Amino acid sequence: MSNQEAQFIDPISPGEYLTEIIEARGIKVVELAKLCGRPTKTISEILNDHSSITPETAIQLERVLSVKASLILNMESSFKLSELKNKDARDDKNLIEWIDQFPLSVLRNRGYITSTKNQGDLYEDILNFLGLGSFDAWKRIHHETALSTYFKQSQSFQTSPNVVYSWLRIGEIEAREVMMNGDLAQYKEKLFKESLKNIRELSKLKWKDSAEQLRTVCKQCGVILVLTETIPKAGISGAARWLTKDTPLIQLSDRYKTDDHFWFSFYHEAAHILFDGKKEIYLDEDINNSSVNEIEKRADDFAEQSLISKSEWSNFYSKKKKKKGRYSKNHIIDFANSIGINPSIVMGQVLHKSSHIKPNYPWVSSLRNKIDFSDL
Repeated sequence: MSNQEAQFIDPISPGEYLTEIIEARGIKVVELAKLCGRPTKTISEILNDHSSITPETAIQLERVLSVKASLILNMESSFKLSELKNKDARDDKNLIEWIDQFPLSVLRNRGYITSTKNQGDLYEDILNFLGLGSFDAWKRIHHETALSTYFKQSQSFQTSPNVVYSWLRIGEIEAREVMMNGDLAQYKEKLFKESLKNIRELSKLKWKDSAEQLRTVCKQCGVILVLTETIPKAGISGAARWLTKDTPLIQLSDRYKTDDHFWFSFYHEAAHILFDGKKEIYLDEDINNSSVNEIEKRADDFAEQSLISKSEWSNFYSKKKKKKGRYSKNHIIDFANSIGINPSIVMGQVLHKSSHIKPNYPWVSSLRNKIDFSDL
């Protein structure tokens, strides 16, 4: 939607509706007032939408014009509600630009908003999606979130904040549903740590099965795992935060479309839950990029060590030397099977560690499994 397309469309007012009826029937305002037994001034103000319609007057109009009193009163209520909502939108000239910065087509396709060009309705849809009562509330929330050290360091937040907020909000909505279902265990840090040692074995399952079992294991540990389809310009691989002081949330995207990225991102976010503060929102844009700060470096190291330990890598490289330093498909598959993980994870880590092997090699791409959250 462009700024030129933005517009306000008000519902028909009760006064306009009643005026059309009496004009079609050739009834004058003075005559309608007499028939209703009401002062002419009162009827005139109603027809010009300068006065509210009382239930008593609505009944009188029903008797005279054969228009249901309930219809007149509902029309009156809807019109006033629309006027109030549109007034909020009209009063701030920044709203059109603000609304345009949201991924409207994505939110519409995923069922979070329904409006198209009506600016007032779009304003309402966006606020309902965000769970906020007004644009002023958004400004306060935006300011508070921007104070988060790790959130404001995000390049995506700086360039497309409304898109990032949208992706995060979708995750929050889904997480709240998990909380309401009543099957989320109380968070136990020790249990989560222990579970992480074996979770990597789930990577050997088919994609849908591994994703479903991973969510189940996380719930049993009191951790909500939400898999949110990527949104263009969001540029986010994953995020970690606490919805409440006792409820951690890991949110992952399918940005890179391969399961080796997915599993690394999962362990990276798990590290934030285990080791970092509860008040921050940790956004991760480029996995395996530890140049941001020490916290991100620690999360990267944790993910790498959790998936393939140093001793396991040593074993891998010792076998590689016996093969004259060459990587091969069978070498990677055999190694992955020996430590109980999907070969795709090994392949992904080899690509990251080695400059001598390219991701477009046919045998390399054949080891990397494609994933798509829309399949779940």
